Amino acid sequence: MKNTYTIHKVICLFLLFFITSCAMVTVDNIESKDYMAIKRKDILTAGVLSQITQEEIRKSGQEVKICQKDLTPCIQKIEGNLDPITSKKLSVLSELWLDYGISLKKEPQKFEQRILAFNESAKYAYAYLFAQEFSNQDRSFEDRYTQVKDYYTFAIQTVIDDLYTNSRTNSITKELDQLSELEIGQWHIKIQRSKFNESITELIPASSMKFNGFMGTYRQDGFGAEFVGLSSPNKDKNKSFSQMETPPVSAILKFSGSTANEIINTKKADLILLDPFEQDSITVEDKKVPLAANFTASYGYWLAHSDFAKQSFQTLFGTEKGIDKPYIYLMQPYDPNRRIIFMVHGLASSPEAWVNLANELVSNKNIRDHYQVWNVYYPTNAPIIANLLSIKNIFEEALSYYDPERKNKASDNIVIIGHSMGGIIARLIVSDSKDELIELLIREHHIKPENITPELKKELTLKALPEIKRAIFLAAPHRGTDIAGQKLGRLASKFVSIPINVLSNTGNIFGEVLNTMGIIQTDLDTQPKKVKTIPNSIDNLDKNDPFIQTSAQFPISPNVTYHSIIANRFDDKPLQESDDGLVPYWSSHLEGAASEKVIHSWHSVQEKPEAMSEIIRILYEDMRFNNELNKNE
Repeated sequence: MKNTYTIHKVICLFLLFFITSCAMVTVDNIESKDYMAIKRKDILTAGVLSQITQEEIRKSGQEVKICQKDLTPCIQKIEGNLDPITSKKLSVLSELWLDYGISLKKEPQKFEQRILAFNESAKYAYAYLFAQEFSNQDRSFEDRYTQVKDYYTFAIQTVIDDLYTNSRTNSITKELDQLSELEIGQWHIKIQRSKFNESITELIPASSMKFNGFMGTYRQDGFGAEFVGLSSPNKDKNKSFSQMETPPVSAILKFSGSTANEIINTKKADLILLDPFEQDSITVEDKKVPLAANFTASYGYWLAHSDFAKQSFQTLFGTEKGIDKPYIYLMQPYDPNRRIIFMVHGLASSPEAWVNLANELVSNKNIRDHYQVWNVYYPTNAPIIANLLSIKNIFEEALSYYDPERKNKASDNIVIIGHSMGGIIARLIVSDSKDELIELLIREHHIKPENITPELKKELTLKALPEIKRAIFLAAPHRGTDIAGQKLGRLASKFVSIPINVLSNTGNIFGEVLNTMGIIQTDLDTQPKKVKTIPNSIDNLDKNDPFIQTSAQFPISPNVTYHSIIANRFDDKPLQESDDGLVPYWSSHLEGAASEKVIHSWHSVQEKPEAMSEIIRILYEDMRFNNELNKNE
């Protein structure tokens, strides 16, 4: 009996110990950083399901490992238990559908199935973010809110990327850029495009690009996916200007319905492609939200595929692959309500000279809201006067094309920025010459006054463009340089070649100047022939060159406020004796400037953060002057 009692006692103690052990809670110490990593990791950041989703899987009576091996029944079970609908369940389904879509990546034959999976993920995320019963809750501080927004963004980015990538090979999406509606499975998707991107044939996710050469990558946080649009070339042979062919595009997928139940049961959606320059927010289900955008990606993609760096040197040395006339690139679709910043690069350069400055300007919301950037690209081997005349002509041509009556805000109070030789051209665009260029021709080239036609006299009597009211000159050799006339400069000048097509393409007026000077002549076939050497751009930069000496005296229009940014490579020299390696202070300095900023730098001062900050300061001053600055920013 005693033995039986003892055995029972042992069994009871064993059972008590076993049951207690099963229910026992233990505590382990973890680092704070590990806690944050565990809390925030999910299918996108770590390739594993988030804690919230794993918990929901277990609550549905399923095993996480088994669920991930076969997601379909797992998803179906959770979808079958959506009464009541909670924001947590919506977020879990969004992540599970996302995981399923990602798992199909290596199975190209399941293209349609993959699209549908990501569509479902985006739909559940959209319901989580905007369904009526949840939208009034301020969840912006929730970690889960950020995760779900990322699920939505990744899902629609993948859907759009897949659709456009396969648009030429897959019958479902053939000629997608021409479609306004799309049927995939049970889904009916309407496609809405802004007017600016009607010609876009391809969309590339901005997140798939990494750029070198930028000081920073600038984007706007918000709702939607960020793309670079590729449009068919829009250059018209009869025009010398066009907008950049890689505009930024912001895309959203808007689902039918307002309540969570309506949204999760819909098979209708609107794919909306927007211009982030045109609008920076969008109203979704009566809720105004900021629009996601990436401005650096579109600009960087354009520059990376332009081949400007190589071409600018080919132009300088007169090879066939160089350019023979100026061209203006609009960095965004023309906007009648944004004033123009007109940028003129220097010798042996291109729009790439402004890579970081333009990027900084676009990143600044106040500047982006009030200005649009135009970049001119011109043959820097040609004489300064040739480029001056042609750049003025095409700039006026562009203004007349977009605003014939000059009534738009864009056509008034324009800001011109010029670096190096571009600074000389910028200054002459806002200067008056009276008869001094005509007298220069007569004096230096022994031209008879009676041979100067009225048309030629009119063109060579420079008048400041009235639309430009502010100018910024960076490291500009207004009075020429010592180097251009020295041995090294003369040697460089010998390698600079000006093909005759450059002279003939700079405009009829300059051709007439050369004819009058006896430098070129026209044969019976009206093809110009080179008969003797003419001064090139490097020759013009010599401080003793007659053109530079004469043009340095032209007065800047009193209607123009101008600023100087000057580079100085020395720490220990008096300012008057300083230079930037190419341009001396005495040549860059201008009396009457509203401001003069001297920066420790070599000649490419436009790349210095201090120069960019100064230009932004000047533009803010310009906005205050024109009563445009948003004081609340």
